Amino acid sequence: MIFIIRKIKLELLWLIKLIRYNLKTKKGAIYIGCSGNKNLGDEIIFDSIKEFFKDELFLVRFPHVNKDSGRYFRSKIKNPDFIILGGGTLIRKGYNQGYLKNLNETINKFPDTKLLVIGPGVSDPIFSKSINFPTNIEGWTKTLNTSSYLSVRGPHSLSTLNKWGLENVVEFKDPALCLFRSKKNIKKLRSKKIAINFANIGERIYGGNSKKLKTIYFDFVELLIINKWEVYLYPTTYYDLDYMLNDIGLSSLKGIKKFRSYNNINLSLNFLESVDLYVGERLHGVLFSACVSTPFLGLAYQPKTLDFLDSINLTEFCEKVDRIELFSLFNKVNEIYKDKISVQNLIFNNMKLATTIQSREIEKIKHILSL
Repeated sequence: MIFIIRKIKLELLWLIKLIRYNLKTKKGAIYIGCSGNKNLGDEIIFDSIKEFFKDELFLVRFPHVNKDSGRYFRSKIKNPDFIILGGGTLIRKGYNQGYLKNLNETINKFPDTKLLVIGPGVSDPIFSKSINFPTNIEGWTKTLNTSSYLSVRGPHSLSTLNKWGLENVVEFKDPALCLFRSKKNIKKLRSKKIAINFANIGERIYGGNSKKLKTIYFDFVELLIINKWEVYLYPTTYYDLDYMLNDIGLSSLKGIKKFRSYNNINLSLNFLESVDLYVGERLHGVLFSACVSTPFLGLAYQPKTLDFLDSINLTEFCEKVDRIELFSLFNKVNEIYKDKISVQNLIFNNMKLATTIQSREIEKIKHILSL
């Protein structure tokens, strides 16, 4: 009974979307991307793209998970002008899997619709194969070749598509850069306030040894507390906090504080702006910190973190998780903290340049939308 009621509610929500779509005065677009996983970073990417083109497009988001939700009224969406493949590390997996499958199904349904690829990441094929998620290069190449605009998140993704023989690829950078607070760079006091994020990615990580990492992370946080750091656990999904507290065991340490408003972007940005330093695995934790010019140390569990950081020329503030050692990690944190004013200025200036470059690409897309 509960399932039936939920299904009816979802259909009604799609009925409202359908009515609004049919009454639109702007061009229509279907968005394919990572959403519905209660992950703040993924939701912000959609919100960012929607904001970029709010005057040009009525954007309808097709679900990646729970694809049966609102199926009847969603099937009544007709004749979109554009299909948008959004941000996140979407260019991965096989021909009949994940985003490529969703994208091809949508293209086949609307064969005359233009495809715009706006800032997704490309999974490194060698790494993907090593974690048993091989990429169907031929399938992705065939589909991406049909796009009217083809861009990616960072230089690693760009290089990968070039190796696949794709031309006219540009670096859009991560769409969530639009959150950058460009009008102020608040100088931080030396309060030793640090935000921490560790995520449960299983063994799909550099080195494939999450058990070793859990031990290092526990000892690292304990070392921070011993050295009078004010430690906050910062999740970007609902399950990060449980993983840090229970799987890693940080609940046994006294004095740890928790940030719980992970689903509110403004509160998240304000919080990260208030800390001296962010250390964490989640890519968008790193990105959000950069958006408020907070010094950070990204813990790269997959190539995507380096792809993003290379796009803003800040790879020196990153450590691959298979190379992490306890005291070198702790010393790196202290080095960044000691030099945090100059690090802040570097982040601010690099982000300002990156968003300027992104703005130019946004204008190019707007020109395509106007044709």
